[in-house]
Amino acid sequence: MKKSISKKLKMALIVILLLIIAVISGLLFMAVKNPGVKEEKETLLNYSNKTDLKYRVFLKPNPLYNSDSLEEDKLYITSFVNYIKTNFQYIFNADKPVDIKGDYEILAVVEGYTSEEDKVKVIWQKEFNLSPKTAFESKDSKISIDKEITFSLDEYNSFATQISETAKLNMPVRMSVVMSVNLQASDGKNNIEKKLAPAITIPLDTSYFEIVKSGVEEKAEAVEETKQIQLPVNRNMIIAYGIIAGIAFLALLYVLIFVKGNAPVDIFKKQLNKIFKAHGSRLVAINNEIGTSFGMYYKVKSIEDLVRIADELGKPIMYKYSTDSKEITKFYIHDDKSMYSFNLKDLLVDNETGAKINDNEILNNTREIPLE
Repeated sequence: MKKSISKKLKMALIVILLLIIAVISGLLFMAVKNPGVKEEKETLLNYSNKTDLKYRVFLKPNPLYNSDSLEEDKLYITSFVNYIKTNFQYIFNADKPVDIKGDYEILAVVEGYTSEEDKVKVIWQKEFNLSPKTAFESKDSKISIDKEITFSLDEYNSFATQISETAKLNMPVRMSVVMSVNLQASDGKNNIEKKLAPAITIPLDTSYFEIVKSGVEEKAEAVEETKQIQLPVNRNMIIAYGIIAGIAFLALLYVLIFVKGNAPVDIFKKQLNKIFKAHGSRLVAINNEIGTSFGMYYKVKSIEDLVRIADELGKPIMYKYSTDSKEITKFYIHDDKSMYSFNLKDLLVDNETGAKINDNEILNNTREIPLE
């Protein structure tokens, strides 16, 4: 047996189910055709760079220290310092043989500077070459550079004093001893370029000083390539989409085959048919209009009330005949002096506006009478 619902509701169900089927089918197609990709990084070459430096401060004969040198991380009295020995070291190491090329040099950089709000501004600078540029080359997975340099601090202190007096400048001066390394390495497909500069910095033209290291590090790095890998089809998602689409399709078939869409119920016609079915034997159809020459007009609240009046008066219930049932709205009883009427529209509610439909004809001297 078919179930009955309104045509509008049936159409809405069909449209909703079709949309669900279309959306799920699209998602199912995308899940099968394009399950997605993920990015993975592949390491092509692992390598490391290590820079290190060590220094020792050698002293002039003096009444304070018994030893002829001092180790790192001390405060040093300038007038007691004879020279400084520094050992620079650089190690490059790869996980496979590569073509290694490069060069290095050691410079002493003397500069006068000012500091404003923790920002250093170099006013003048002079470079001294302590070790000339030296090239290196190797076809191996490792290369190591170990270079020792010795320099006199008095020489650079004298230079700093000379510049300050000649230029009449009063500013701090410092000296940096730097090993500048340039390296290129390649395995034929992957290239590496590195610039490193381990250094020590010494303040000049001071009565004592402290040495600061910089650029000393050991860092492991890698040449990597990002690849996009196709993901496998998500079977669980495919099954879920398939189940949803199947349920929606079966529901659509059920609505199309087993659900009947009825036209909207015409309440007026339904009530009119009910009146004719219940009281048809009492009703009289007339072709002409009902006369209006009565002393009193009464409107009753229901057809049952009108039937009771008809029984009491022994009169038939009349209505104006029309081929259009929607025009049959008023039912009448009259005697010599009075008219009794029932208007079907007074009981009905307009489906679209929800407002009560009132009779347009308001007769003079009309009174409602409740009948028991």
